[in-house]
Amino acid sequence: MSEERLQEIKDSISLQYKVQEANDLNNFNIFTDEEQELVNEIERLNNIIDEAIEYIEIIQYNESYGVKEKDYLKLLDILKGE
Repeated sequence: MSEERLQEIKDSISLQYKVQEANDLNNFNIFTDEEQELVNEIERLNNIIDEAIEYIEIIQYNESYGVKEKDYLKLLDILKGE
């Protein structure tokens, strides 16, 4: 997901919270809370992808020096979110 789209979703959630608060509907945050949880999960996954890409670039740079199996195992751990 692009950073722009993620920001649009965050802005939408923020607006929904403000509208609920202005209308004294704070007890009806169920959907907004779930949306926020999804945004948090998207951010977590984006971070994993970014870290994996960075690590792949390091592996590619070091490939001429001989990549060890542990390098690929580390990449696998990153992709698993560990």
